Amino acid sequence: MVSYLYSVTSIKDMDSADLIQLLNATISTDLYDTSHKILNTLKLTTEEKELHLWSPLKLLARKPSGIGNKSQPSVWERCLNSCFRGRFCNKAVMQASAHQLVDSLLKELRQGKNFSTLVCQYKLLVVEAAKVGNVEFLIILIRSYPHLIWEFDEEYGTLFHVAIKHRQERVFNLIYEIGVLKDNLASLYAEGNKSMLH
Repeated sequence: MVSYLYSVTSIKDMDSADLIQLLNATISTDLYDTSHKILNTLKLTTEEKELHLWSPLKLLARKPSGIGNKSQPSVWERCLNSCFRGRFCNKAVMQASAHQLVDSLLKELRQGKNFSTLVCQYKLLVVEAAKVGNVEFLIILIRSYPHLIWEFDEEYGTLFHVAIKHRQERVFNLIYEIGVLKDNLASLYAEGNKSMLH
């Protein structure tokens, strides 16, 4: 129904504030394919991107089961989805679409200023994703900005301190995937001069 309404609505006549609200609404309701279409029609300046594209990313950071670990569904999933009109592999297609949406939003933000000027916003995304255990979002974010693993938030500490505080085992398991750096991460201290081992 939403796809039909989107196809008959004149989106190009809408202003950017309305499109951003529509983008947020489609993300909230897991309509990622429509979110992609809206994002592709958005024509924002660099300042507008920095102002408006953080809210869709925050919404995606708070959806732990919404993002898949693949940016494309497998051939088998696509075939089943097209043959049976989304009855079998719809979740896999939605998760892949959400993965692509996160990539697209980060790419849009990357076109603006450099990482150091927006580090506070990225730290907020890391904290939001770590609180709810959104590992896939964190992996996408850390692949784009590897420095984020070392970023330290005054209130929460590193993303692993947040994971421990909110008991998110899946996020904490990322330490094992990191490899050599895990010893250095365990020695970082958060509030109250406590390491992760306390």
